[in-house]
Amino acid sequence: MRGFTLVEVVVALVLLEVVVLGVVGTLRIAAETLHRAETLERAVAGVQTVSDSLTGVGGAVAEGGRDFPGGRVFGAPDPIRPLGRCAR
Repeated sequence: MRGFTLVEVVVALVLLEVVVLGVVGTLRIAAETLHRAETLERAVAGVQTVSDSLTGVGGAVAEGGRDFPGGRVFGAPDPIRPLGRCAR
């Protein structure tokens, strides 16, 4: 007798199905990971932009706030003045 029996064909199909499901699962996980990585990359780029902006402001403050009208932006040189007596 030549060929495969029905049991052999079914076993081969089940093994093929297991392999295909494993590959599909792996591809799904890879797609989710790629999406998360892209989201994190956008977030890091945003944080980098804000950091660069703040670094520019910090540099101006360290130089005495020359670039800003009214002097320093942060860390004003004036001492803390009391507001007066607290109402009780």
